[in-house]
Amino acid sequence: MLKKVSSGVRELDEILEGGYFPGYIVLIAGHPGAGKTTLAASFLYYGAKEHGEPGIYVSFSENKEEFYRHMVKLGFDFEGLEKERKFMFIEAMTFASKEAIGGLVDVIANAISELDAKRIVLDTVTALMGVLSPAEARAFLQTTLVKIVKPLKITTYLIADLPHGSETIGYGFEEFQSDVVLKMKVERAKGLARRKLVIYKTREMPVPFYEYEFTIKKGGVKIYIPYWREIKGSYRPHRITTGIPELDKMLGGGVFEGSNILISGPSGTGKTTLLLNIALHQATQGKRVIYISFEESPEQLKTAARMLGYEPDKLGSLMMFSIGPGSVTPATIYDYYYKILNEFKPNIVILDGLSALERFNPKEEYLILARNLGLAGKASGITTIFSTLYDVMSGEEVGLSTIADTVIALWFKKDDEKVIRMISVLKMRGSWHDTNNRRITFEGGRVIIK
Repeated sequence: MLKKVSSGVRELDEILEGGYFPGYIVLIAGHPGAGKTTLAASFLYYGAKEHGEPGIYVSFSENKEEFYRHMVKLGFDFEGLEKERKFMFIEAMTFASKEAIGGLVDVIANAISELDAKRIVLDTVTALMGVLSPAEARAFLQTTLVKIVKPLKITTYLIADLPHGSETIGYGFEEFQSDVVLKMKVERAKGLARRKLVIYKTREMPVPFYEYEFTIKKGGVKIYIPYWREIKGSYRPHRITTGIPELDKMLGGGVFEGSNILISGPSGTGKTTLLLNIALHQATQGKRVIYISFEESPEQLKTAARMLGYEPDKLGSLMMFSIGPGSVTPATIYDYYYKILNEFKPNIVILDGLSALERFNPKEEYLILARNLGLAGKASGITTIFSTLYDVMSGEEVGLSTIADTVIALWFKKDDEKVIRMISVLKMRGSWHDTNNRRITFEGGRVIIK
């Protein structure tokens, strides 16, 4: 089977089922600031660093000094690769004229021969359009790509600018000459800018037409892939106690390790108190617990923990974080979450106030993100507990019950003009559970269920 060429971005390789076929021409078209250069740089850097495939960057808009300076901030040491003779930067700005363009073809051909290059980037072909006619631009690309690059099976990136509001790339013929077309765009909503990538065209590779949000960070591009592509992991038949004896009895002895647990109810029904009890109890047992709140600060959570009789600062295995849902996009949240999982390797993760995300994102995006967070935990064998504001006992649809192995409902009930808090276990996958509706109260730092 023909070995594919890595894109330099792990998630993109996953989407492309391994990467590109050798010799493919990949067109990257995108808005200004969308991340085209970073994506192309990742392709060359990791190609040389991890796969031993030398690369060439031909720039019509940036000099070598600027390029190296920008790339160092992303963790890409192209200067080091150049010293190892695995990389060459060609400043093509001086060739951007009708008279000089023929000489550029010779420079590129010589560089390919000198390095035995396997990868090349032309950034940007849009700059050529400013000095060449459509016929001349077509001739240059055909000479460079069809007569030089293609026969040598050199995988090539063409970068093109895509003005906001336009879907046409350059003169239009660039798309027809390309085997893969990636479109990158920047969208702004509710004050936040989101970068998105669409695999617009692929040859010989059936790829879903989907908008993937991505972030740019040290190390390059990180793409946010919906977990529905492949669901992994399972709960285990080992019980985790909540620290609340009556709740453990309702659950048949506790929740299963590695399961997803949803606790849902209106504001004031005691969700955070329940979650804190579980987190603090498990931390005292030496379990690594991550508590992430989308509505309260770690300081406020610690104050509440002290009122429950604990000293959270003395529990080294408990980590508390807060995320302001109005200041980050779904991809940023997922990237942050994945980083926490990899860095702290927790046994239990609690996501408190997940409904806050819905206030800043369309419901479909919110549900996809919430599902991904839960499925990411399950794939890693982590017990994940969510809380949402939905009143499921009144018929409100949470939208997450399908990924939840256990669903616990909290709600208010009126009795003789008094408001009573109630609790019920609605679902317990793989186990018996108490189906009675019970009263829950909070007294002197204790949770009491009757």
